[in-house]
Amino acid sequence: MTPVRNLQTAINHGKKLMPLQLPRVTGWALLLALSVPIWAHSQVLRLAQQTTDAVEVMAAPGDTVTIDVRADLGSQAASGLRFFIRVPREDFVILDTSNRTMVRNVVSPPFVQGHLFRGAVEVRNDVLSDTDPTTVDARWQMMEYAALLGPAAERGRSGSGIVASFRIVCPPTPAAGTIAIHQDPIHESQLVMADGLTEKPFLLGTPLAIHVDVETVVRPTGWADVKLEMRSK
Repeated sequence: MTPVRNLQTAINHGKKLMPLQLPRVTGWALLLALSVPIWAHSQVLRLAQQTTDAVEVMAAPGDTVTIDVRADLGSQAASGLRFFIRVPREDFVILDTSNRTMVRNVVSPPFVQGHLFRGAVEVRNDVLSDTDPTTVDARWQMMEYAALLGPAAERGRSGSGIVASFRIVCPPTPAAGTIAIHQDPIHESQLVMADGLTEKPFLLGTPLAIHVDVETVVRPTGWADVKLEMRSK
């Protein structure tokens, strides 16, 4: 029996249907499509240590760590954004832009504006009050940042870069915690498109982990170690 390719022909003549052979290029195309990261086509917001771009930070007790909020807008043109950052309340101290501990009854912004939206009007730059009714968990300090470019020819920004930075002080004793971009139905981290009205959600990056340990303190090595040992005898 001669196999045929068409299903209806096979039914009419009682013949065996030949398996459909797709071009090999289809398989390769599918493989390539699956191998492309999802964020290659999305707007991404993530945290990283400023000096190393790391998402896992080793620090000593009392260290001050600067953290960047970085955005990759992909193919989008945007005029602003809004996001929330959560920081463990008991372990880490948030500094304001003058490197002072944040005080709730004093207007003192924690974020320094980055270059990606340089010149945008900062609509919000603050730490939410402990008594804020939208607080989702008393264990977290919540920071909010929102900035929007005015109606001008260069309103739409694209590409990638730092949108804001902030500084925290590590606790005086060993600890570990995560700092993350927060997202829930009330606190939405979103990108404002070039029209100034349309909003799109961000794909959020991995939370930043900080490990505070006395072993992280730089220790003397080599000849310095020998001299210290001799002095102790």
